[in-house]
Amino acid sequence: MTEEIYKKALKKLKSINKLTLTGRTKKTNDTYRTEYKNQIIPLDGVNMIVSGSIENWYSAHHTTEKSFLIIAVYDSEEPNKEYSFTSKQLSKVKPIVRKLIAV
Repeated sequence: MTEEIYKKALKKLKSINKLTLTGRTKKTNDTYRTEYKNQIIPLDGVNMIVSGSIENWYSAHHTTEKSFLIIAVYDSEEPNKEYSFTSKQLSKVKPIVRKLIAV
């Protein structure tokens, strides 16, 4: 993904206060697992698609959370044109998406 498109999409993503994704939550013993299926988030000129799951394990003394998110970005005018994140770009985007989902 070019730096220009990345910065534009990141700025728009940071401007979102709360992101509501439809998911299905299952409880098994002390574990809650929420699965998200292909949610489209429109950003300036691109569409971000998020899917995956977030798991929370609860015990008497602490909570552990693991996220398994797949994030893809497509051009909003050419739906078959996918942009690939560099590892540095993805490492900045993923925590922002997790934070928006958790709020």
